[in-house]
Parts: sequence; structure tokens; C-alpha cells
Amino acid sequence: MRNKSKKAADSLSTTLLVFMALSLVLLTLYMFNKDVRAYSTKVENSKLIDSAYLKENELDFYINNILEKSILNISSQSKDIKKDFIDNLKKELYKHKVDGSFIIEELFLIEPQLIEDNIELKQGKIFLKLNLKIDKTLFTKEKKELLISYSYNKIYGYDFIVKS
Repeated sequence: MRNKSKKAADSLSTTLLVFMALSLVLLTLYMFNKDVRAYSTKVENSKLIDSAYLKENELDFYINNILEKSILNISSQSKDIKKDFIDNLKKELYKHKVDGSFIIEELFLIEPQLIEDNIELKQGKIFLKLNLKIDKTLFTKEKKELLISYSYNKIYGYDFIVKS
């Protein structure tokens, strides 16, 4: 008789343990699924994301334009080519300011990065390393605000031919 009651108690505790473990797993999966839906949104239109890429292309166009003009004005008589390049870059950069602000607002990110550590001269080429960030605020169909923040590192390289 004792043996039967011991088996019944073991069976009951095993059943309770399995039930509790199963309910814990199901509750965890439910909470995880609920949290994922709370932090994600569906972008219905790819044009929203494309606007960040268009801004990147526009920014790259202006940076390339500024860099090409900066390289043209460096003299071969220069003792410090990096410093002259930085000075020329700043002059060209300021030409893209209208009423105290840049034509493209992201151009303000360039000036603090114009240091000699970000410039490299190698085998007739000059390289400028920049960290750029584009922030776009967009609205979904549900009128929810969506912030797209696109950060990237880019190395701009140009053939370096100095004027005599």
C-alpha cells in the first residue's frame, strides 16, 4: 500500500513539473513575441528608405566636388601638403554655406574631421577618411514617426598632382 501511494505522489509531482515547465515556456514565447511586435514597424513603401540613400548620393556628390577643387590648389612648393589640403578643404567647404548654414546640412559633419590623422598620402594619391551620418524623419501610413539613422565610414581617394 505504501508503494502505491509513493508512485501516485511521484506521478503527481512529475505531472506538475511538466505542466509548470510547459507553461513557463509558453509564457516566455508569448512575451518575446509581444515585445518583438512592439519594437518593430512595417515599412510599407521602400521610397522611405530610398530617401536616405538619395541623401547619401547627394552628400557624396558635394564632398567629391569639394575634394577635387581642394586638390587642384595645392602647390608643389608646399612644405606641409596635408595642412594645405585641410586649408583648401575648409575654404571650399565654406563656399557651400548660404546664410550661415550649409546647402546640405550633413556637410557640417566634415569640418571637425579635417585633421591630419584622417588624411593619408600614399603613392601619388591622397585619401580622406570620413565618418558620416544621415538622419531622416519619415512618417508611415499609420502616421507614426519613423527615424532612419544611417551611419557609414567612407574613404575618398584621389590622384594627387601638385602644381609647380
